[in-house]
Formats: sequence, structure tokens, C-alpha cells
Amino acid sequence: MIYSGVTIMLGLVFPHLEYRYMPGFNHGVTIPVAIALFSSVAQGVLALTAIVFSLAFVMVQFSSAAYSPRLVLWLSRDPIIWHAMGLFTATFLYSLVALIWVDRYGAGRVPFFSAWLVILLLIASVMVISLLMQRLALLQVTGG
Repeated sequence: MIYSGVTIMLGLVFPHLEYRYMPGFNHGVTIPVAIALFSSVAQGVLALTAIVFSLAFVMVQFSSAAYSPRLVLWLSRDPIIWHAMGLFTATFLYSLVALIWVDRYGAGRVPFFSAWLVILLLIASVMVISLLMQRLALLQVTGG
């Protein structure tokens, strides 16, 4: 919830400040490209979140029968899993909120820093996926 609240507040305030105090910043991205970018990121992250966490919870459920409950409890309380959920949610929400500010008031502008923030959040989400995969790899039984 903290990730969601901070993201929505940042998404409502930051682009507004960009429009008001930094009108000269322009990166040359057209309005249709920005709409496609923001909506694609939002859709992709939402689908990614559903797939990754569905697989993670199925693995935890499967592992509870194969391993000790202590290991499953450790994995379910792992902060990386919960921060990943927050980061994926933040990426999704900020993409949607930034989409609202594209061509705001018919100005024909795309928020410069918000577009880069969406891309940075997407890169951070991809990096967190690798951390999640490392955590889920701990559940594999290896012969030895």
C-alpha cells in the first residue's frame, strides 16, 4: 500500500510541476508514441505481475508439501517478494497516471521526466524479476 500511495501522489504532483515549471524540456517523443509506450508498460507489467506471482504462490504451495513448513514460511516472509510486488504495482500505476498527462490541456506535450521515470521503473522491475527467480530457485531439490 505504501508503494501505491507514494506512486499515486508522485504521479499527480510530479507531472503537474513539469508542465508548470519546466515547459522547455522536450525529448521529441510524439503523443501517439508516448501513449503506446505508457499503455504498453502498464499492460505488460500487469500481466507480468500476474504470471510471476501466480507461479511463485504455486511453487510455495507445492513446496509446502515437499519441504518443511519452516522453509515455506521463510520464503513467504521474504522482503524481496513483497518489495517486488510493490515495485510492479508502482510501475503499473505510474504508467497509468503519466498517461493522463500526455497532451494535457491540448498542449501537445509529453512529460519529459515522467517518461524517463516510467522507463526507469520498468528497468527496475526487470532487475527485481531476477532477484525473485533466485529466491524461487532456492526451492529446487538438487541431488548431491
